[in-house]
Amino acid sequence: MSGQKSKKKGYRGEYTWRKLCEKKGLETVWHNDDPRLPDMTVKGITCEVKFGYHVPSSLYDWLEEKKADILALRRNHKNWLVVMRAEMFFELDRRALFWTAKRKRS
Repeated sequence: MSGQKSKKKGYRGEYTWRKLCEKKGLETVWHNDDPRLPDMTVKGITCEVKFGYHVPSSLYDWLEEKKADILALRRNHKNWLVVMRAEMFFELDRRALFWTAKRKRS
């Protein structure tokens, strides 16, 4: 894939993720003007967006095989990573908002 096509595809993935987050009521900041930064922040959490065939299908397979909500993985001598479906990400945000509001009322 040519550099320009690849860049457009990446932009499309970032745009799609940003719009999905905003639709769920999450504040986003896009950093597409500085390639040294992660692609965006969502509620202050930095996000690097990967989109397309280079995303390993094994990630999806591992989640689907066990009907898991979260996939925790770690390569030798590296930090743990957590992969989850977008629905779970949004659900965790919704739960955090609920508990924060509940604590404020108490």
